[in-house]
Amino acid sequence: MNGQLNQKYYVELSLFEYSLEELFELIDLDDFIRLFTCTLLEYRIILFSKVYYRLMLIAECVTCLLLPFYWLHVYAPILPVSLTHFVDAPVPFIMGINIPDPCYNNDNHHNEKYPFIKQYVSDNHTQEYFYSPSVELASETNVCYVYIDEGRVIVPDEIPEFPNSQDTKQSLLEILKLAKNLSR
Repeated sequence: MNGQLNQKYYVELSLFEYSLEELFELIDLDDFIRLFTCTLLEYRIILFSKVYYRLMLIAECVTCLLLPFYWLHVYAPILPVSLTHFVDAPVPFIMGINIPDPCYNNDNHHNEKYPFIKQYVSDNHTQEYFYSPSVELASETNVCYVYIDEGRVIVPDEIPEFPNSQDTKQSLLEILKLAKNLSR
């Protein structure tokens, strides 16, 4: 070997300006593995947050960690309110929806500008319900809801377990611990 990289094995890392440490402060490891599994399975992923930066952070981290794969489907980390009906598309996507506070007018009628529904959402993984904004979909098949501000990932369908998830989780915990020690 003459020191040159063989092109078929060379993968250029994309520019990445977000902190993975912040990602794991917002979403715990088990939920992240569930989100990553849904991404690999090409689910429809809907992100909710009151903070635009968090929508970008989660969307960018997930797509960056797919390397050497790429997300080739619809990608709108911040979806304009006027286009929220796009989440009903029957194709894989990653879309982020900024949730204004409050989602309803003072008179408690549905606000036309922000077509969100406050509802109790069932978390099939923990069997808990929590009150959160959501959207009405014609079909919830292959949908992954990510409630960033609450730190929850909800998948109405049963998904296969991520291969070697315990080993992966342990490796990620060690890397995060090392990163915290280096940042001190």
